[in-house]
Amino acid sequence: MNPLIQLNRQLQYLFIALLLGCFAIAQSAQAQDPNHRVINLNFTAGPVKCSFMDKVPVSGNLNIVFAKNGNGKVVPTSVTLNPFNAGPGSNSGRNYTGTVEVTKVLAPRPHDNIAFLVVRLTAQPNPPGQADLDPGVPKQFSIRYEITWAYANGKVTTFFHLRPEICGCGLGCEKL
Repeated sequence: MNPLIQLNRQLQYLFIALLLGCFAIAQSAQAQDPNHRVINLNFTAGPVKCSFMDKVPVSGNLNIVFAKNGNGKVVPTSVTLNPFNAGPGSNSGRNYTGTVEVTKVLAPRPHDNIAFLVVRLTAQPNPPGQADLDPGVPKQFSIRYEITWAYANGKVTTFFHLRPEICGCGLGCEKL
């Protein structure tokens, strides 16, 4: 076979592969919503002073969805833990459940916005017949995130969060 024809055929295949690659990149870029942000949770909280000095492994995702409110500002409208897993505690053996809420939103300008997200972790007493350091008494503490974002044209353009703090037990907050 003539080397020029063979080279031409290779160029055709290369062009087709390049074209398919461009479509894949365009689709993946289109699939990312700038108003949906995720904080990966993968740390051990503790020792938690008011919960048996437990060290509690925490994993999962903190999903934050932003939308334009009635004032034209882009603010968090939905915050969920999905998936989420916490525990068991190192000393108590208790498993923890989590809830999340936005406690404060300061959105004065498009380039200067702050919110506090609080993940509340609760350990219910162990079932009867299973050892428990404080039978019948649930234990609770919180992990607090401070998030900051900027937006333009209804879309989040910049997003970051500070190192989380562990709060509760009437002792204030301290960085993890």
